[in-house]
Amino acid sequence: MNPQGFTALASLASIGMLAVLLFRLYRHLALEQFRQKIFALRDELFDCALDGQIAFTAPAYGLLRQTMNGMIRFGHRANLLFAAMLGITAIEPRQPSFRARMQQAKRSLSGEQRQLVDEFQRRMNFLTIEFLVLGSPLVMATVIGPFLFALEARRHASRLLRLFRRPMDRIDTEAFLTTEG
Repeated sequence: MNPQGFTALASLASIGMLAVLLFRLYRHLALEQFRQKIFALRDELFDCALDGQIAFTAPAYGLLRQTMNGMIRFGHRANLLFAAMLGITAIEPRQPSFRARMQQAKRSLSGEQRQLVDEFQRRMNFLTIEFLVLGSPLVMATVIGPFLFALEARRHASRLLRLFRRPMDRIDTEAFLTTEG
């Protein structure tokens, strides 16, 4: 094998290993981090029940805790494509939705307890969305990257416009003159 062939082969092997690292190991790391955050949130919910802020026997507590357990156990199934498919399918669930169950479960709670449950549910949902978006290197490259670029470009738009003021003035003048009749 000549030196160029060896270099090409070594480069391909390196790119392959980087792809495995990026797409497999990163996803695994993101999943473990997601599970740890949900576990910590569930632990915090348990502490609130231990402090008497909500009863362990409250249906809303049980529903929220069971949902967090499901997130921990089945987080590996969650991805942005799966979430999108759930969002666009018109199939009606055979059982009441989580929202309907939670509304029913919160009826027996006081106002403070409802706020507590709502806050834990909001945080759980935020962690899930964070995982769906940041858990995929492909999504980060194709969605987050351009989004951050657009934000940064917008932040510096006035500077860019000043830089291109003269050429833009000439373009605007030419466009105006061509339609003047």
